[in-house]
Amino acid sequence: MQTAYKKSYLGLILVNLFCFYVFFETLTSFDGGGLIQKADSWVNYLFENNRTVFWDKIMVAISSALSPGILSSLAITISIVLAFNKKWLHLAFLASGILGGQIIKNFLKSAIGRDRPENSLLEVSENSFPSAHALIATIFFVAVSYSLGNRIKNIRLRYSFIAANYFLFLLAGLSRVYLNVHWLSDVLAGFALGIFWMTFLVIIFKAFSDLTGKKRIKKIRNILERHLAS
Repeated sequence: MQTAYKKSYLGLILVNLFCFYVFFETLTSFDGGGLIQKADSWVNYLFENNRTVFWDKIMVAISSALSPGILSSLAITISIVLAFNKKWLHLAFLASGILGGQIIKNFLKSAIGRDRPENSLLEVSENSFPSAHALIATIFFVAVSYSLGNRIKNIRLRYSFIAANYFLFLLAGLSRVYLNVHWLSDVLAGFALGIFWMTFLVIIFKAFSDLTGKKRIKKIRNILERHLAS
């Protein structure tokens, strides 16, 4: 049990560090003329020359439905439900994820100032790096899958639910690349940064939950010992 407990933390830390590495690589390489910049140009050219009216409409709809504004509104609604049911830890986890993601996004977009592709199908005023759609969608759907996934008792339904959440944030990023609103590296950075931030929060909240749980057990044990001694 202790070994499995330590492995759960180790796995989270490894994922966290790997995602930070991916984000750092995209941040430092997108304008260096290397593989990442070439991949950006190739994917941008690929989608520009293979668009159809049907898929344009589909991707615009997906991009709108999974926008940071819509997901933030859903997060507020879920937070109200969590507060009503006194699920304070889940509420704090979701709120920390979304608010932190918005702060990180605003800072990076302002600090880096990367231009968007010139052949974008949509008019967007913000800078390009990182993709806000990819970042906020990753944070939202990871938070939902982590908070609610374990409540589903049926194993198949649980994994289907988690897979659906992961598919949705990948779809949000894909729609932005297809529409040439973002470079591929913008979206990859958004994914990596979102997972980095959420695994960091999972580690913090898991440690807090474990610590408070141990204190509660110790308190109950002391009460029982005093009761038996008397």
